Amino acid sequence: MNTGEEQKKAAKELQEALKTLEKALDGKKFFGGETLGYLDIIVGWIPYWFRMIEEVTGAIIVDDETLPLMNAWFDNFSAVEIVKNTLPPKDELYEFTRGRREEFLSGKLILN
Repeated sequence: MNTGEEQKKAAKELQEALKTLEKALDGKKFFGGETLGYLDIIVGWIPYWFRMIEEVTGAIIVDDETLPLMNAWFDNFSAVEIVKNTLPPKDELYEFTRGRREEFLSGKLILN
């Protein structure tokens, strides 16, 4: 919800927090190993939502340079057929996310 230096700082803080989760992917395709597991399902909203946030804000949160294992997991998780078939339409989520950000930046939306 920030811009400029505040946005860069927030992205960096998020990257640092995700490093803890990324450690659990060391040597594995998914959190449970080679197949989708419970933790993958629990945190499965992250790839879809983060990619949308990155697209709307222009801030990069997860990539091969900052979080390579998490980035690979994003791709692996998003490629699972059942996941692809159950995600909300990207264009609708994009419009929702873009609209909420615009409301927040204009002062029309206040988070308490």
